[in-house]
Order: sequence, then C-alpha cells, then structure tokens
Amino acid sequence: TDTLFAAPGTTSYVLVGTSEPRAVWSRLTGAGFNTLTADEVAANAEEVASGIFSGPLRLMVIVAFAAGTLIIALTAYTAIIERRREYGIIKALGAGRTRLVAIAVGQTLALALLGLLVGGLLFLGARELIVTARPQFAVAFTSDALVRAGLAALLMALLAAFVPARRLARLDPATAYRGS
Repeated sequence: TDTLFAAPGTTSYVLVGTSEPRAVWSRLTGAGFNTLTADEVAANAEEVASGIFSGPLRLMVIVAFAAGTLIIALTAYTAIIERRREYGIIKALGAGRTRLVAIAVGQTLALALLGLLVGGLLFLGARELIVTARPQFAVAFTSDALVRAGLAALLMALLAAFVPARRLARLDPATAYRGS
C-alpha cells in the first residue's frame, strides 16, 4: 500500500471490508500485519480526538465555573444590599451572626438551584436542536453528568456566599433605623 500512495513508510490504516472477518484477520496477522477491529479503530480515533479537545474544554469549564460563581455572588450580594435595612431589623430583634450567614447561604443555594434548573432546560432544548439538525452527533445526558453539575452548582453557591455572608455578619443593627 505504500507504493500505492507513492509514500513509502507512511501508511497508517488500510480498511478491509469482508464477510469473513475472522479468516481475514488470521491471514493478515499471520502475514505480520497489525490488525484492528472496527471497534478498536473507533476507540483509537475517539482517544485521539478527546486528547486534542480536552485542554480547551477544561479551560472552558473553568471559565464557566468562575463566571457562574461570580453571577451568583453578584446577584446574592445585590439582593442583600437592597434589603440591608430589613436584615438590620432582624439583627436588632436578636438574630445572631449564624442566622444571618445562614440567610446568605440559603439565598445563594436557591440561586444556584434555579440556575441549575434553567441550565438543564437549556441543555435539553439545545440537545434536541443539535440531534434534529445533525443526527450524526450524539449528545449524551447521563446521571453522572447531572450529579457533577449539581455538585458544581453547590460549590459555586458556597463560594458565592462568602462575600454576602460576611457582609451580613458585619451588619450594624442601627442600619435599620437610618435612612441609608
């Protein structure tokens, strides 16, 4: 086959279709050729492709995680700042720092859960569009992916709760009685 392509020493694959795969495999192996089944060729191609795309995909996941955390944090922080007077009243009535921190964490968890649900719906919609437009592309939805997304949302919420929780913990109860 090297002479067929006029490039000696460069052949990587020669695909052979046959109705007797075992016999052909035995003959080729006996002749000193490395032989692979169609499944092995597909697995090798998938491994090469995943190796090529894994770096950029990891970077996109990191950027998306950071963006999600910042969006949750900004939303929770804004909600707390807008209601600091109410939280000041709660603190003046005897709520401790632990209670106020729990409020901030609860808000960020609720935001993360809402984001997870909306993201899941968007994923399902986009998946249908992709599969309809390009049926050759399989888009998998596994329970493992759902668990990982849920854990990522939980981690984002906990990280995002840090600044709002700190702000509430330091809240001066007198804020409730001031006009600011």
